Amino acid sequence: MKIVKRINTNAAIAITGNKKEIVILGKGVGFPKVPYELTDISVIERTFYDIDPIYINVLANLSNDIVIVCTKIYELAKLKLECELNTNFPIILADHIQFAIERIRKNFDVKNPLEYELYQFYPKEIKVAKEAIKILKEELKENFPESEVASITLHIINAEKESNNIQNTMKEIKILTDIIKIVEKDLGIKFNKENFYCSRFITHARFLIQRLEKNTQTNETSNGLLPQMRREYPGVFICCMNIQRYLKKEHQWKCNDEEIMFLMLHLNRLKTKNKA
Repeated sequence: MKIVKRINTNAAIAITGNKKEIVILGKGVGFPKVPYELTDISVIERTFYDIDPIYINVLANLSNDIVIVCTKIYELAKLKLECELNTNFPIILADHIQFAIERIRKNFDVKNPLEYELYQFYPKEIKVAKEAIKILKEELKENFPESEVASITLHIINAEKESNNIQNTMKEIKILTDIIKIVEKDLGIKFNKENFYCSRFITHARFLIQRLEKNTQTNETSNGLLPQMRREYPGVFICCMNIQRYLKKEHQWKCNDEEIMFLMLHLNRLKTKNKA
């Protein structure tokens, strides 16, 4: 394996046998003068593929121990969430964790303002983040506060998204919060994040927001069921129209009849089950 660029003493860019550029971590791999041929590949502790060049400079200033632990969290999250994550995630998370450790040592704890919403809307990611905290405590011997669960969750959510943009995630959470307020007011129910039907509705609403954002609404035919549902469930229809007005006013999005019908189905189930 040919080492072509030094990142720091223990990190470098290498070229594999099939001419692919990768980032490697390992004791002393960045110490010799480059380029050079690495013959003892057993020194490599971790390899990274498809890392964005902007994060290579970030990596140069990170502790290898932290990066390696964050890589374990990356692998854990992929396994638990059963999805692909942005390949830059270990470095982005390591940058956050390294800064968090500095704050911890200064007894400076920062609460995430989205903590309540994250626990409500992203229970699977929260669960992974809690496991991540255990790993960080065990391997880095630092007393990470409970507030870090929300921060790590936010990074996981962004790694799940193609855009990898925290601003988009915060926007989505704000929209979900506003929709839930409308539902609670119109249907007279209280959301409980541990309730299966609340969770199902939140999932549907998340995907609806993403479809509206990308202008890829469902094309499934409603078979003319919307007028019938409007007559049978007038309260649910009014709630749905209030959500529609909010989306149009605040984000210039308009749901088609199919999206409205599916939204009504989820709202009606939510209302029925909350009364059961």
